[in-house]
Amino acid sequence: MALSHLQTLVSAPDTQFGAPRWSPDGQWLAAERRRLGALPDVVVIERATGSVLQTLADASAHIVTPAWRPDGRALVAA
Repeated sequence: MALSHLQTLVSAPDTQFGAPRWSPDGQWLAAERRRLGALPDVVVIERATGSVLQTLADASAHIVTPAWRPDGRALVAA
């Protein structure tokens, strides 16, 4: 299987993204973000622009494993 087109939505130095989940309508991507020196958080990325629209973070908790509700109106994370 050949991949005809790959596109990077977002990147940053010393940052890894994981557990990506597309919203049901395909407009947003939720992903774990792990940055050097910071606790993991979850970010919501707009597909069209690659902009981080929202960050789900807590200074004393690891926020990981995003999942969209089937209606796409909310995001659940552990």
